[in-house]
Amino acid sequence: MEADEKKLLRRRNIFTTNASRKQKIKLIRNFSMKSEHVFRKCARKYNKPSKILMNKKGHAIEAAKGLNNFLELIS
Repeated sequence: MEADEKKLLRRRNIFTTNASRKQKIKLIRNFSMKSEHVFRKCARKYNKPSKILMNKKGHAIEAAKGLNNFLELIS
């Protein structure tokens, strides 16, 4: 997000002005965890298959393979 702001000059305004890097990471991690919780809850409610894929830096191929495997299972 910081790189996006610097390169594209877009203001995100999701962090307080004085937030440390540690505080920013914590905020993003909490948001991600809550989003995953809501996603899984909806999938259970409507009895739909679901999978959370972690796309860590430098591991996009593994995430893509995981998505492909999941799509094969549910098709």
